[in-house]
Amino acid sequence: FKGEWWCNSTPLFLVGMIFADREEKWLPGIRRNYAVLLILSLVLCIAFSIISGIAQVKFGYWSEMNPWLRHSDIRDKLICVICQIPYIVCFVTTLLLITMKVRFRNPVMDFLGKISLELYLIHYIAIRFYVYFLPVRQPVLYTGAVLLTAILLAEGFHLCNARVHKLITQKSS
Repeated sequence: FKGEWWCNSTPLFLVGMIFADREEKWLPGIRRNYAVLLILSLVLCIAFSIISGIAQVKFGYWSEMNPWLRHSDIRDKLICVICQIPYIVCFVTTLLLITMKVRFRNPVMDFLGKISLELYLIHYIAIRFYVYFLPVRQPVLYTGAVLLTAILLAEGFHLCNARVHKLITQKSS
């Protein structure tokens, strides 16, 4: 992937805002029709996954890099993104429906959930550090180093943030 995920996942932000705005109205209906909605979202997810896969093979985001194609057409990219957006929306909808009934919980997930904002904000620094300053060629070692570094940095930032928040709230009260 070279960045196309920015294009095909961005509409989920709008979907998330609409859902957050109407969540209280929609949840009773979702709970009432849960089984039908889950089956429908699974079927649509599978169908759109197949359509998206066909579009990527036939057109592709990076058609100019395929030696058998002699053109670079924005049309190919638009076809792919138009086919992927419904798939991504259905995939996330299916995951949300599943997590309404199935809870995934353990101490590791609780810890990562506590530092998720910091981890999200800091992980790119860890990725770049091991690309530019301390190159690690072995994929397993690289992944482990990035994860460990990002988690340690995120935990450090989380603790600093909690400390600053505590100081601010103590001074204002």
